Amino acid sequence: MTKYIPIKESYRFSCTMCAHCCTGDQEVLLTPFDLYKMGRFLHYETSEELFDNGWAELVKNENNVWRPQIRFKIKPFKYCPFLSNELDEDSTLIGRCQLHPEHKPLVCAMAPVGRIVDMEKNTEEYVFVKPAPDCPGVHSAQQNSLNELLTSLKEELDFQRNYFELLEIAKNRLLSKEQSFERLYQFRLNKPFRVIIADLKKRIVR
Repeated sequence: MTKYIPIKESYRFSCTMCAHCCTGDQEVLLTPFDLYKMGRFLHYETSEELFDNGWAELVKNENNVWRPQIRFKIKPFKYCPFLSNELDEDSTLIGRCQLHPEHKPLVCAMAPVGRIVDMEKNTEEYVFVKPAPDCPGVHSAQQNSLNELLTSLKEELDFQRNYFELLEIAKNRLLSKEQSFERLYQFRLNKPFRVIIADLKKRIVR
């Protein structure tokens, strides 16, 4: 198991928009709220359209539960479909996320901060996780406040915690890929997400 450095109060990091975390073999796991944000960004009516149109796919994790992740494009190289490469004034290539800032997946918005939640022990820990093995931003002297980050993302973190609870139920019920999709990841996007997550809770226990 990979050992990460715990973050207690602050951490050093500054994004250089190198896009290393948006290319190659990176895996961007999503929550239902991420699907909600992405679907609304694309002006879809349902979360199902993200899967039908190749933006997302379901993958099975080490706990044998099905989770959505962004489906990277593979030509001319592997990259996130929401990545937009541009040249700055000095003709330096920079990578911009089309979902930044309000539609970005939580794992991307928190980088390089990772959240480790133990549902059985009811504990959580925040750790420093390199966004990519060769990320230049980890060498920055810029100090960032963990508390400020968590405060700005409080609602999303609450939604993520709700989702982890649903995943525990899915794991115990041994839901198939089709059942997982129907009960956790298929919903209309025209309602507030708090209403949607409440409905998902009802679906998962039926």
